[in-house]
Amino acid sequence: MSENPQRENGHIDIANEIAEAMARINLTAHETRFLWCLFRKTYGWQKKEDWISLSQVSEMTGMHKSHASRAKRLLILRNMVTPRGNKIGFNKYFSQWKELPHGVNRHDKLTKVTPRGNLPPAPRGNRELPHGAPQKTTYTKDTITNKTVLEKKPDTADPGERERRFKALLVQQGWCDQSYADKTWEQGMGMSARAEFVRKVNLMLGWSRIPAKLERARLLFHEISGFVNDQGAMQQRLSPQEITARAIFREETGQDLEAA
Repeated sequence: MSENPQRENGHIDIANEIAEAMARINLTAHETRFLWCLFRKTYGWQKKEDWISLSQVSEMTGMHKSHASRAKRLLILRNMVTPRGNKIGFNKYFSQWKELPHGVNRHDKLTKVTPRGNLPPAPRGNRELPHGAPQKTTYTKDTITNKTVLEKKPDTADPGERERRFKALLVQQGWCDQSYADKTWEQGMGMSARAEFVRKVNLMLGWSRIPAKLERARLLFHEISGFVNDQGAMQQRLSPQEITARAIFREETGQDLEAA
């Protein structure tokens, strides 16, 4: 873009009445940016409507695609943007625009438009009950099991039992051999960041008790392995198994332990 814009290099014609109507309606920052992008892509090219991809909106406005998609959806619900097939256009008939009721969160998922506009979502659950009123809670076998496992601090009273379970889990699941399990525990407990190491171990042991979270426990093991290495607990060169563990963690979590 030029630092000295000139009208003859291109301009957008907007009727004064539309500008005045725009000044009176409440818009979020994302809605405003989406509309200016729409003006540029349509009125800026003497068009009434055009096919505009979310990638184009994101590139012009700097918004994430998900924010651009939400802004588009809300503007359509408010009848300010009109879809026609793959194309969209600005609805200049401002008397048809819908103002969202005061207090409505524009980030909520609005699924329908009523004659009075977009109604706020109905109260959910026990939010309307007075403080201290009895509330209905549904317990299932899975929720009770998960809650008990995650809230219990595994073997904190017996560090020896925690060490035994840590090493046994790694070997039984085939995540590493006994030698690597022993070395990881020994060096982890010798780190200055020992408390963080123990916290991660407790979390991994808790997850390992839940079949649905066993894969997360495996990934956490690779994180623990990389954490031990990154803290400088290992003075010698990494073994092939340690290098493999770090590579798996980077690939499956998208994190770079070298930059951590």
